[in-house]
Amino acid sequence: DIDGQVDFGAGGLTGIGTFFGQTGSFDGSRRRIISGDFDVSNNGHGIDSIQLTGRIAWEHVPAERALRGFFVSGSILKSTVQQELAGSVDKASLSAGGYFVAEVADDLYLDGFVSLGVGRNRLALNDDVLDIAGRYTTRSVIVGGDLSGVIARDSFEIRPELSVAYGLTDIG
Repeated sequence: DIDGQVDFGAGGLTGIGTFFGQTGSFDGSRRRIISGDFDVSNNGHGIDSIQLTGRIAWEHVPAERALRGFFVSGSILKSTVQQELAGSVDKASLSAGGYFVAEVADDLYLDGFVSLGVGRNRLALNDDVLDIAGRYTTRSVIVGGDLSGVIARDSFEIRPELSVAYGLTDIG
């Protein structure tokens, strides 16, 4: 499925949206999920940008009350500026990781994740006075988890959550 919108006007062109697809086994124990989003713009005043992000995940249900998954995702960005300050920004990134969700007791859930990523970035902007250029690589790791629950009442639910996450990014 693709969902989005495109607008044409005196200010230029913009288009944003998402995409999603899923396939799975007949018994429901395995599935593959593809998702992402896109953003395209031309503001009519010298700034153009296109960004695409996508992710594919493989999930498996090893037990009745548990799910585990692995994913690979990527993102690209290309932006150009043609004004007093002119140039471009290019970014590309790739990440991979895993996650799990388990119902450890009735209405009590434990989940966790880990993600490793790498990105490549390039910036080049200049005018009559300034000339800015740089390339750098980023590396990141993110790990986290939470414990959550559901406390059902007659006309409402309370959903408490205890969550922790840690991330580290090296900018080279």
